[in-house]
Amino acid sequence: MNDFQNPYAAPTTHIARPYAGAAFEDEFALARPGTRWWARLIDNFLLLGACIPAFVVWVALEGDGILIGLPLAVLPMLVLTVYQWVLIARQGQTLGKKWSGIKIIKTNGAPVTFLDGVILREWVVGAIGALPWIGGLFGLLDVMFIFNNDRRCLHDRIASTRVIIAPFGG
Repeated sequence: MNDFQNPYAAPTTHIARPYAGAAFEDEFALARPGTRWWARLIDNFLLLGACIPAFVVWVALEGDGILIGLPLAVLPMLVLTVYQWVLIARQGQTLGKKWSGIKIIKTNGAPVTFLDGVILREWVVGAIGALPWIGGLFGLLDVMFIFNNDRRCLHDRIASTRVIIAPFGG
């Protein structure tokens, strides 16, 4: 055995993974359930915030401004929702996911598309969730699946996606 150490060699480390304690599949660190919950909460608060102008108008008109307040509530929510869908299709992130440092990718590591990021993860799952009796059970099971080792909810399985810690700058 040669104990020679090259003083001009690039530095090395004994740490095998850049994110200590994180669950890994291939080279991606999976997002923690709490981080995913926090990102969803941010997105929901953004939608709630989009309704504030309508609420102000409704209060100012003492409850008689429903014809003005309803479009003021629906239009900002619709614009924000479409913007979030565009972000998912282009970057794999909503604003909440971006601010939480996580993103959606395909299980093979490829970027998500509009089909799997929005249609399968949101629209199909929303349609199933709207079914009487089945919808509530599906919603509960969807959330419970995140506690598996692969941290994939049912909507992730339907769309063949997973949520990872976003690489820096990505």
